Amino acid sequence: MFRTWENNFLNYIIDHPPYLREKIIPLENIEKYDKVQKEIALKNKEIEKKNKVMKRKDRAIKKKNKEIKSLLNSNSWKITKPLRKLKSVFKK
Repeated sequence: MFRTWENNFLNYIIDHPPYLREKIIPLENIEKYDKVQKEIALKNKEIEKKNKVMKRKDRAIKKKNKEIKSLLNSNSWKITKPLRKLKSVFKK
């Protein structure tokens, strides 16, 4: 008799899909959940916008770093190096 009950119970569980969200969670909690999901989506959009701004700024920084590197490697910078050292000695 218990085996029959167990088999029937298992067949019922296996043959029926899981409960829908509305059946498990009260309606007021679903509304709160939906509100939080919308807030999360808005925050994710803000994060995406800020990431785009950061990427633009990173590109600008890389460009400026290239310019600085080219200036430091220029002949005029190398030629005036002894004068800059002399100037720093006189400042002390």
